[in-house]
Amino acid sequence: MASTQRGKAASTLVISTLAFTICFAIWMMFGVIGIPIKKTLGLNATEFGLLAATPVLTGSLIRVPLGLWTDRYGGRIVFFILMLCCVVPIWLIGYATQYWHFLVLGLFVGMVGGSFSVGTPYVARWFKKDQQGFAMGVFGAGNSGAALNKFVAPVIVVAIGENTTIAHRSIVHGPCTVGSFVFVGFNSVLFNCVVHDYAVVRHSCVIDGRVIPERFYVPSSTKVNYDTDLSTLPRVTPEAAGFSEDVVRTNLQLARDYRRIQNEF
Repeated sequence: MASTQRGKAASTLVISTLAFTICFAIWMMFGVIGIPIKKTLGLNATEFGLLAATPVLTGSLIRVPLGLWTDRYGGRIVFFILMLCCVVPIWLIGYATQYWHFLVLGLFVGMVGGSFSVGTPYVARWFKKDQQGFAMGVFGAGNSGAALNKFVAPVIVVAIGENTTIAHRSIVHGPCTVGSFVFVGFNSVLFNCVVHDYAVVRHSCVIDGRVIPERFYVPSSTKVNYDTDLSTLPRVTPEAAGFSEDVVRTNLQLARDYRRIQNEF
């Protein structure tokens, strides 16, 4: 009987710590994904600070009611509902295009910051008083979600628009936003940058930390970094635009043919 209770306590501690780690990573994610958002929307320092602080504000204010609900209804159901309520706003972030969209969604995403006041009493009830310190220490390690967010989010935060061509052996490393009708040539590397619509990045280029304006042309083997004067870059010529459109049409036709062949088998 005692071993069964210890097993339940251990599983509760492990699952709650993992859930808290995920919640903490989500709570702090605007500090990381906010960087490409700032570049894309052209936010100033005040606007970016407000964007990063909005989830923190919500998470701080909601901790008291979450703690009360945990005492009344139990930590498991409150934890589950809390995480479930944040799924929709997290999903909608992928469709946000305006500054106010991110602010409103940040308010709802910030609710997961209150998970600490849910998990702490819930986990503590499964342990004796002489073991609660250890259990709280393990659960509190879920704060490492902020570090996890720092390492993982920049790699996966990549947005690519419609009808954009990314050629073979090219790398788009997050945080990075690539617009629609963009051409990126062979062996090119895009990192921590924004490439706006209809831009052309030819072969073996490196774009690091800059915003490539709409319809700008980056010649082959060009390195664009913080020291590059963007005014020296040419505009996309009709020939280059036509080439990009031809590549898109070819790729779309290939995709249709592949699907047709697959359906035949």
